[in-house]
Order: sequence, then structure tokens, then C-alpha cells
Amino acid sequence: ALAIYDPAEPSADKWKPLGTFFYNGTVSDGGSIYCIAYDPQGNDLYIGGTFGGIRGGDSPFIHYYDFDTESFVPMTPAVGGQKPAIRVIQVDTRTNPSTIWLGGKFHWGGGGDRNGPMISTSTNRWTTGLIKYQAESGWTTFPEKTTEERFKHLQNGPLQRAADFMFFDSVNVHDLLLDGDDIWIVGSFSEGEETGQTLRGIAKWDAKQQMWIDPTGKGGVGREIWDIEKADNGKIYFAGAFGGRNGVDTTFDGFKDGTEAHCAISYDPATNTWAQLGSGLSSHVFPEIRMCVNGNDVYYVGDFHYIGHANFGPKADKSMESWFIARWNETRDFVANPVKAPDT
Repeated sequence: ALAIYDPAEPSADKWKPLGTFFYNGTVSDGGSIYCIAYDPQGNDLYIGGTFGGIRGGDSPFIHYYDFDTESFVPMTPAVGGQKPAIRVIQVDTRTNPSTIWLGGKFHWGGGGDRNGPMISTSTNRWTTGLIKYQAESGWTTFPEKTTEERFKHLQNGPLQRAADFMFFDSVNVHDLLLDGDDIWIVGSFSEGEETGQTLRGIAKWDAKQQMWIDPTGKGGVGREIWDIEKADNGKIYFAGAFGGRNGVDTTFDGFKDGTEAHCAISYDPATNTWAQLGSGLSSHVFPEIRMCVNGNDVYYVGDFHYIGHANFGPKADKSMESWFIARWNETRDFVANPVKAPDT
């Protein structure tokens, strides 16, 4: 279900259902909302997840609420595959109308039917984990076109599942970043048949080759990346389970080439360098760690108790305790200017 909060409502009933709608499926994996995003140019709220549709329209996994007409609007079947899910929506207002980017778990899309491209009558095209929609140009897949030569490769995915990741059943894109003309995705996936290189958990789109490539030069990372975001300083930050613990004395790979990276890394486009943030985070076993950015502040939340990967167990440095949340800022000296709780 979906609800809205109106702080101007004079009564105690400030929370209200958003419209009258109906989702097929159950309240578990069959009919959940995973993400929402607002389009200020269209005054629409896009809603993604695993639901089957809305009353009166075939709109599985993605549709939007039109605030002007106060109604839900179905979209043509956008994506398909085995148990599809929309996990992230981003609205790009650099175009008018806005471009709606969808990431998640799916293998085809862009057509008007539920069948996959392996069916000769289907209008869908292969696209693994990412697709975009713009009202004037329609759906764009990645790659944009499928030739007969590429068909057998694309059936196995421009990306493939990462068998040793938490989400091992299929490709799952958890987050995406639009940085100028660059398209980044992060999540649970490995290289497809066409890449010829190791590529885990993070990928960048090569528009010329129409394929995903490894931007790290290190083969990607050893476990899920959950979030990617760019700060005001121009650096791109990442959060995930890579380099986290998979046992008391063992860890997942940080970068796949063996470079140390414990749950928190950055990429500097100005110098083309990748780096762990400080000494990293000391995670629990099989962690989930997420992140958000505000200016140059990068906030990490999740399954950790300490800053510094070495701080774990009874011998951990208590001065480095940071239970479930930590802040990174490269422009502030926290020793000289420590964070203080407000006076009460």
C-alpha cells in the first residue's frame, strides 16, 4: 500500500491512502512497493516494485500517480523475466518531458506485451537490469538494438548473476547514477559473455560498444554494492558488503584483484583513482551497509559497530565505536572540530 502525509491537515488524520488502487499478488514477494520517485515536470509520482498492476490497467511492476488528475496511470508492460522487480527509480529532468530510469531485476522490456524476445511475435528487447522511458522517444533498452549475431549472447545477459553474492538468483541492479553522459549501475551481478573481463557489482555503460564495462580496473568488488552517489567535491561514493565479514576471521574480497576495501570506497574522476575511505568499516558477518550524500557529507548506515576494519571483538578500540551509523567528510577535520550532540 501507499500513503501520503499532509502536515497541513488540521485533524489528526494527517496520513491518508494515495488514491484508490488495487495491487494483484500477495503482501510478500508478489506485491510489494520497493521504490518511489517524483517527477516535478510532470507532477507525477512513479512507483516500482513486484506488484501485478492497478485496477483497470495492465501495469506490472511500474506505474505512476498523476497528481493533476488524482489517479493512477498504467504504463505498458515495461519489463519482464523471471519474477521481475523494480528496485530503483531515478527521474532525469535534463530532458522535457523527464526521462524515467528503472533499475532492478528483469531481462527484457520496451515492448507492449508480456512475452520475451525469444518469442518471434514479441516486441520486447533484451535489457538486463536497466531500462529508461521518455514520453516522446518511448522505451530505451541497453543495448538499444539486438542483432542476430548478438542474440545468443544477450539471452545469457549483457550481465549475468553473481553466484557468490547475496542476491545470487539473477542480476539485481540496486542503484544507479547519472553523471553527465556517464551511466553507472551497482548491485548483484557479474560479467556477461561479451565483456571478456571480470566485472562484479559495479559497471559503467560504454555507449560506443553498447555494452557494460568494468570501471574499476580491478575486476569490480567481492560482494553487493547497495548505493552509489556523487558528492559536491566531485567524487563518487559507494556502500556495500564488499570487504565485509563472512566469518569471525574471514572477509569477502574488497576489490576482486585483492586491493583492500571494507564496505566504503570512492572514485575520483579528476584523477581516475579508487580508494577505501580511511580504514573502512568494521562490519558484522554478512552485512548490509547503505549510504546517502548531502553536500560533502557521506552518511553510512548498516551492520557495523566500529570504524576501522581491524576493530572487531573484545580487543576493538572503543574510541572508534560508531554503532550502525558513520559520517565521512573530506573537508572537515573531525579531530579539531568534533561532532557534538545539541544541548537539550
